[in-house]
Amino acid sequence: MSLSEAPAAPPDVGSAEEHANRLFNKILERYPKQGIAASSFGKYDGFRKWLGSKLGLDWEKDTYATGASTTAHNFGSRWSQSNQVSGRHVPLGIGFIQVREPDPTKTDQAIRSVVKSVKDTSRKFVDGSRPTSYDAILIFSRLNDDPAITPEGILAVKGSKIGTQLRSLFPPAEYTEVDQIAALPPSEPETPKPPGAFVGKPASSIELSPTLVTSAHADFAEANFHCDESLIRRLVSALVAKPFVILAGLTGSGKSQLAIAIARWFSSTVAQRQVVAVGADWTSNQNLVGYADALNDDKYISTPALELMLRAISDLDRLGID
Repeated sequence: MSLSEAPAAPPDVGSAEEHANRLFNKILERYPKQGIAASSFGKYDGFRKWLGSKLGLDWEKDTYATGASTTAHNFGSRWSQSNQVSGRHVPLGIGFIQVREPDPTKTDQAIRSVVKSVKDTSRKFVDGSRPTSYDAILIFSRLNDDPAITPEGILAVKGSKIGTQLRSLFPPAEYTEVDQIAALPPSEPETPKPPGAFVGKPASSIELSPTLVTSAHADFAEANFHCDESLIRRLVSALVAKPFVILAGLTGSGKSQLAIAIARWFSSTVAQRQVVAVGADWTSNQNLVGYADALNDDKYISTPALELMLRAISDLDRLGID
């Protein structure tokens, strides 16, 4: 079998943990040296398809899987490093962590410590404090070179249906409900915008309500996002002058949160905005507008940014705006 040919999925029999191990053994057969490291595109597709089917999800759009074989803190970037999930809300995340401990008397402690670090690092992707977010994250561990994996933990938004389903599938895994941080106005439903905010005119002739900035500042403060009213006024003025703005400032000074806040405030639904993380490997426009699949002439690989543009065009048609 060539590396481009995916192995056949094993039959789904027995417990969910048993089937997860059958899927993992298929991965070890195909990637004997890499093991759990997420260095091959599509390595965990078997897990995504299986759990997507179990949970009633579109496995390609609604699931993401990744692994780390060196340190739990790698998940701080792994959960958002793919252009297919970066800046999006994804219902299910599946994480695999390698635990190395040669002393048999210390393995339990080592697993607990590493898994705790993974959960602590992953929590911010469930509580809504990151642009990329998940309803639930399922964590598996692998000890040394053991051919088996163990479901260690589930992080889920409080009241999450997916979290409840995972809890039923993997009862041994420690279940943790996560409160979402209300740092910004809720995505759904959103409050009506002040009259005259945007009236569908070209940027050069947009009419702004005199109370727009004041209203935005008050709503931000109510959502516990604090900034000077003058900063909002400058940002809105820049957007009116030209719909392309660069926010400059020190790391952690709130640039991303300000952009997300103003986007949420102006948009009517979550479908009208999209956060896209720029990668250091961006050398063409493919990360923004997608590309044709070289292996399938009938398939086009889309991106969150392209989907946002298409939705915007659809909105213009729906509103009768040229």
